[in-house]
Amino acid sequence: MKKKLVFKAIMITLLSSMLFTSSAFANTSVHYEYDAKGNLIRTTQIKLTDLSNAPAEKMTFAGDKKVSIVANSLNQAENGRTTVQFWMNWSGQSQQMPFSWGSGYDLYITSDVLGFNTFNGEVYGFNAVNLKNKWVHVTAVFNNGDITKSELYINGERQTLKKYGANSFVKHVSTNATIGGWWENNAYNFKGQLADFKIWNRALTPAEIASSVTKQEPVASNDLIGRWKLNEAPDNALKLKGKQRIELSDISTNTQPGAKTTVQFWMKWDGINAQMPFSWGGGAWEESYTLYLAENRFGFNTGVADMYGISSLNMTNRWSHVTAVFSNGNVLDNELYIDGVKQTLVKSGNEAQSRNVGGKAIVSGWGYDHNYKFNGQIAELKIWNRALSAEEAKSEMYKAVTNDNNGLVYSMFE
Repeated sequence: MKKKLVFKAIMITLLSSMLFTSSAFANTSVHYEYDAKGNLIRTTQIKLTDLSNAPAEKMTFAGDKKVSIVANSLNQAENGRTTVQFWMNWSGQSQQMPFSWGSGYDLYITSDVLGFNTFNGEVYGFNAVNLKNKWVHVTAVFNNGDITKSELYINGERQTLKKYGANSFVKHVSTNATIGGWWENNAYNFKGQLADFKIWNRALTPAEIASSVTKQEPVASNDLIGRWKLNEAPDNALKLKGKQRIELSDISTNTQPGAKTTVQFWMKWDGINAQMPFSWGGGAWEESYTLYLAENRFGFNTGVADMYGISSLNMTNRWSHVTAVFSNGNVLDNELYIDGVKQTLVKSGNEAQSRNVGGKAIVSGWGYDHNYKFNGQIAELKIWNRALSAEEAKSEMYKAVTNDNNGLVYSMFE
């Protein structure tokens, strides 16, 4: 057994699980403490339900925001099951939804009860008063149709659920979902902190749920259809100082006329004009198809002092998420989303030229010469060989690369 020296003692932590007759899956962390000579000093058992570790990456919800996501490849069959898992630090206030499906099937907190809800004034849940103002690990197994077959785990331990209020409607999970509220209005916006959402297209087993509490990487990765990390700001960003240029090649884009390609990334810009955070083309001027910051504007450019874009005045010295949909042959068919919101684009400067995407691209600058390098930070660049929908543009802001990334042909800085 490998031993790690901690001051004058050695601490080894093993995870164990035991199935009780009540069908509650109780999980404990067993701590073995040794002296410097390897002699066992003591063992201590701590229930995972007593742990309250703050995730390193988290997002604060003050009732004023929510995150729209898209979850494809779900099991839509009757009694099909879907697992949603996340970390939660709840403020203790009532009438809040940390998570909801667009179909009206959600996790709801009201009168200190946390559980499943179908918008019929009911909750199938448990008394969660002890969860206030501390980090807990939540695993919810949604059952299509019969809500009483759904399961809820806190820090790996299955909870005993009961009905509060009226009978539930028959609901199924849906492709569109919302983190931190309900899509239709802001009446149920969450207040507290949430972190590291994951969705699987099946029910995780009790053993998988127990082990996931202390693991950084997702369990059952082959069945994972989405992971949203919910950072307040990107980590592991590429720091550019107006001197570096990164050349990308062998990108499997669709070069057919009228085909569309989506480029996404986080950007923190220093506010100085005449910069290109991203561009297509290997060197020929005729290949230049760029994202350009010039004259306090940001948008698409074809290398002829043209711009099809927006004002950039509110993008200075802050993190902005960019989704740019490039159309082959027609700049005016392009789309731009900032922080998941579709922008109204306006022409300025000269008439744009007809341009296509290709297999080569540049981060910071363009291929024609060594000018227009970017000064700031860029993170989580992703490229798709298709146009993302408006819903996908929002969902991908915080989504990590997983198995379910239809059309993703390039990923960098993950």
